Amino acid sequence: RKDIVPATEQMKEEGNAFYGLNPQAKHIFVVGGSLGSRTLNEAMKKWISEGCPGGSGIEVIWQCGKYYKASIDQFMEEMKTAGKDVSRIQHSDFIQRMDLAYAVADVVISRSGASSVSELCAAHKATIFVPSPNVTEDHQTHNAMALVNKDAAMIVKDVDADEKLMKTACELLEDTEKVARLEENIGKLALRDAAMTIVDNQTGQIKAMIGGRNTTGRMLLNRATIPQQPGSSIKPISIYAPAIEEDYITWSSQIMNYGISWQGSIWPTNYGGVTGSPDSFVTAQYAVAISYNTVPAQILMKMGFKLSYDYLKNTFKISTYNDKLDSASP
Repeated sequence: RKDIVPATEQMKEEGNAFYGLNPQAKHIFVVGGSLGSRTLNEAMKKWISEGCPGGSGIEVIWQCGKYYKASIDQFMEEMKTAGKDVSRIQHSDFIQRMDLAYAVADVVISRSGASSVSELCAAHKATIFVPSPNVTEDHQTHNAMALVNKDAAMIVKDVDADEKLMKTACELLEDTEKVARLEENIGKLALRDAAMTIVDNQTGQIKAMIGGRNTTGRMLLNRATIPQQPGSSIKPISIYAPAIEEDYITWSSQIMNYGISWQGSIWPTNYGGVTGSPDSFVTAQYAVAISYNTVPAQILMKMGFKLSYDYLKNTFKISTYNDKLDSASP
């Protein structure tokens, strides 16, 4: 994402204002995704219930995930009733400005999926990884250890998080030299064009590269400079994802397999020019599997263009790199 970069003083000031933080405090950003945030949530709850030991002068941005939001709301209210000071802890299910959350963070606590690792490298952030154990071949541990072995990050095992995570984070905040060293070393590993490069993970050799910002004269499709249609990949992220997230549909919803009336004709058609039928209904799951065009068009009309546009821009950070086009929201 183009907005994930090493923080400038201006970004820090904007982030402190956006999140209502004290610029004089030190800041921890806890981010675990959605279902993957359970362990991090439990570690935070234990730390808060014990009075935030070691947390003097520390403010926390805590992304607890949509699935856990209601229970965390209840927990925080219980802590307030019990007389615990939770005023320095901001919890939410979703981070609206990830770039600013990274910018203000002195230490980040995160899972270690590939995209998270890539972003943290790009942001040059001192990070404590808590690899999820519920992934194929324990790949998150391998991801984290690739950085830990280069003194570019720290690791706390999932099973140890309750007892060690927040203690480790608070201790790291006190060690400014180590924070600076981790920031420097993780920044060296940033690969901002990683999405256009294929690497052999056994040897580290680059096997293929698709373009580059200043690439000319090569016999390849330069995806960095030549506009291309995104194809069917746009449908899950621009239609199905927001529709499910906002409860317009479920995977089992029956949806008309027929185009919409558009500029005097029925549009779009499915593969082979097939228009479908007003009497034909399929589940959303089936439509995704078959890559129908008619069904997402029906969903889009139901949920509205603006939701789709805003979801692409704000959730997935997809941009045309042209402010005039970006502002042309339907």
